[in-house]
Amino acid sequence: MRVAHLFGTPDLVPTIAGWIHAEFWGHAPDMTVHALAARLREAQQPDRIPLAFVAFDGEAPVATVSLVENDDEARPDLRPWLAALYVQPAARGRGIGAALVRECLAAAAALGETRVHLGTATPDFYARLGAEMLGPVGVRGLVRIRFSNIG
Repeated sequence: MRVAHLFGTPDLVPTIAGWIHAEFWGHAPDMTVHALAARLREAQQPDRIPLAFVAFDGEAPVATVSLVENDDEARPDLRPWLAALYVQPAARGRGIGAALVRECLAAAAALGETRVHLGTATPDFYARLGAEMLGPVGVRGLVRIRFSNIG
């Protein structure tokens, strides 16, 4: 497995946007694959947020994660956010998601960030990687958690 910045393989943006839309945004008619692709294309430099990563198994893309400025309009004071961690079903259970989280946290630390927030329906996965639970987000059963002291 290797991890790379998505901007290095721009032809994959529609595929990655499709994964994210199907997994997280299918219920929201105002969020389209096209809109998600536009957001992913904003991640154009390795030294500033937003960042988007893709994991490969051989030459095949199998997973993605992003680091964004904010992912909760109700809490603009919390930043940055790990967002849209997605692993293709056939690639799950092999540590790819954990590797992407670590890559994202390392990138945040390299940018001087000391904590990263996220909302998730699977807090136990992130707790195993060192995250702490902060409380409910209030939408779709999500829980707000954060990684502290990452730098």
